[in-house]
Amino acid sequence: MEAIHPRETPSLIDLSTVEEAQRATLWVNVAPSLFPGLSINRLEMDVPIGDIRRVWMGGGTLWTIRSPAASAAYLPDHSLPAGQQSFTLLMQVRGGTDVAQKHHNCTLDAGDICLLDEQAPFRLDTYAFGEILFLRMPRDVVLSRNPSLEHQTAITMVGLDAGVSLLTGTLSSAMLAVPFLRESQRRAALTAIIHLLGAVDTPPHQTAPLSWRVQAALSYIDLHFVMHSLCADQVAQSQRISRRRLDQLLREAIGVSITGQIWNRRLEQSAADLRDPDRASCTASQIAFANGFEDAAHFTRAFKRRYGHSPLQWRNLGLQRRQ
Repeated sequence: MEAIHPRETPSLIDLSTVEEAQRATLWVNVAPSLFPGLSINRLEMDVPIGDIRRVWMGGGTLWTIRSPAASAAYLPDHSLPAGQQSFTLLMQVRGGTDVAQKHHNCTLDAGDICLLDEQAPFRLDTYAFGEILFLRMPRDVVLSRNPSLEHQTAITMVGLDAGVSLLTGTLSSAMLAVPFLRESQRRAALTAIIHLLGAVDTPPHQTAPLSWRVQAALSYIDLHFVMHSLCADQVAQSQRISRRRLDQLLREAIGVSITGQIWNRRLEQSAADLRDPDRASCTASQIAFANGFEDAAHFTRAFKRRYGHSPLQWRNLGLQRRQ
């Protein structure tokens, strides 16, 4: 697989511009500052080259890292609100990486991909110079649409699977194209990749697949959550099943009721819209109403419980990140 290294994306770290004697120290100190919770436990002393690049994608970030041989460990910050936690799609561009998380272990070779859940510790080990691409996505959004993926971390996705081939091709293209996209296009690309995760044929022995009723209910909610009138009874009626039974199925599969999932989707989309430059002229109330909420005060309280910030604070934090 060819290296993915667009010149249009500026480097956050580029060791080729640093004196050789200072490269290892810079990498060990600066890399963890870009990824809070990460620590570099081993790094080869002879560091000829290495760089880190980042592109914002709506509520996510797409990274490419060219790294010398190293060992890194990650410990999560459990104080972070749900909306600030990430679920990561990792692709090996060249070289190899050993990945460990949640009692799973896998080795990635060029072209392989796996998932990482940043709510749990993980470890990455490389023994030669390599390049990886990873997409950090909002954890709550990924798992609300693909809840079974929570149990699929640190497992190599089979490259011969058509869904995996589609996903890796999309990731490779995204790193080249995203720097040239508008913010609204980047957000749409992130949403498309999250949906593509559902096309991957995950190992059946790891976790039971979602029932067709649960999948249909999640899709129905995705399509209709912006409607103020959407309620649990309506979702159940669309599946020709009682609300009580569908509530039971959703709780067993993803841990929330029908109403809880409707609120999840409305809050997730509102959080994304508040940080969308194309909606900068919209008030928080207007965004709430556009995503199905009918009471601005209830929206503000629910948003603060979920994300740890008021809607206005959330918007301002997003602006600060981009400055």
